[in-house]
Amino acid sequence: MSSVDLENKIKDLDLELSILKSSKIAEARQNEILFRLAIENSSQCGISVIDDAGKQVYVNQSFCNMLGWNEYELLHKYPPFKYYPPNEIDKINNAFRTAIICQAPDEGFYLEYCHKSGNLIPVKVKIMPFIQDNNRTFWLTNVADISLQKQNEMAKQQLQKFVKELNAINIDKDRFITILAHDLRCPFNTILGFLELLTENLHIYSMDDIREKIKTVYETTKHTYNLLEDILLWINVQAGKLPFDPQKINFAEICECIVETLKPNAQVKNTTINHFAANNINLYADVDMFKTVLRNLVSNAIKFTNTGGRINIYAEQNQETATITVADNGIGIKPESLNRLFNIAQFFTTKGTADEKGSGLGLLLCKEFIEKHDGKIWVESKVGKGSNFKFTLPLFNDEINSTN
Repeated sequence: MSSVDLENKIKDLDLELSILKSSKIAEARQNEILFRLAIENSSQCGISVIDDAGKQVYVNQSFCNMLGWNEYELLHKYPPFKYYPPNEIDKINNAFRTAIICQAPDEGFYLEYCHKSGNLIPVKVKIMPFIQDNNRTFWLTNVADISLQKQNEMAKQQLQKFVKELNAINIDKDRFITILAHDLRCPFNTILGFLELLTENLHIYSMDDIREKIKTVYETTKHTYNLLEDILLWINVQAGKLPFDPQKINFAEICECIVETLKPNAQVKNTTINHFAANNINLYADVDMFKTVLRNLVSNAIKFTNTGGRINIYAEQNQETATITVADNGIGIKPESLNRLFNIAQFFTTKGTADEKGSGLGLLLCKEFIEKHDGKIWVESKVGKGSNFKFTLPLFNDEINSTN
């Protein structure tokens, strides 16, 4: 029904009402026309009327606009009506049955009606009885489209969830920064203390004493520098300033490079590093990030392996990803510590088997870099038996990746 037709219909009702008033026809008929005028002018909600036999005998224009059906498609039909979704019929029938039995006009039901296009529309339906002059009871349904309300509620819930997550992240980062500040302060105290001893007592120290204290200052300074490097790298990752350039890289070649770089560290502890994988395993990854991950995991394996230990690096592939493992036969990890390894809120550091120190940021960086590739990282470990650190990366696909 067009707006012109609706306007003409309202004018006809107005005319009929004026005739009735002038001829003093039954008050019930006047009330009926006033009622029809009210619902025809209702643009905020859909109105439909069902008679005592269950047949739909009236719908207003707002009802038709809301659901996309015209009045000729809806009138003189029995339930289930066209706007009843098949899986909602029982729920809707029960709602109507409850309303009719209880006759509670103030209570509404939250249902879904089906638009002619097939889309579901969340609605709130109120059912009210009214009686004509011949004592027939009709049921008026007031239908309000609550799609916007639902969207607002969902947006509000999402916002609340986001705020909650953001607060948790801020708390975690505050704790993280506090720990880092402590880790930076301690080595500086060591450096300053030994330099003060050297300054005040240089003339009475032997060369061996001086050499020992300078070595301590050097080792502490080196550790602190590495910590600062990791902090700067982690900050750049968090700020999104670190370039991400995935490309085709060969696992065996990168692995050989990392093992060669870390060989001096392993030789100090007489640790053997083995690496094996098929030469045709090509990854689609950022080469710098992959090197950082592998270097951190192998360094940790050396750190927590006893003298004469063994480290194995290998890769397995399926159709889309490769699972890379860095396995050692070191001291292992306690079960209560496993969940803390990749958690910024549980950030902690542990000394190695030769009292080696670490920044504690390495595994956090590994997690960031692997997740940047849509991969995952985890650890399997038994105390006294060693640890297997595993992570996944996408394989290079000639058809897909070469076009990126």
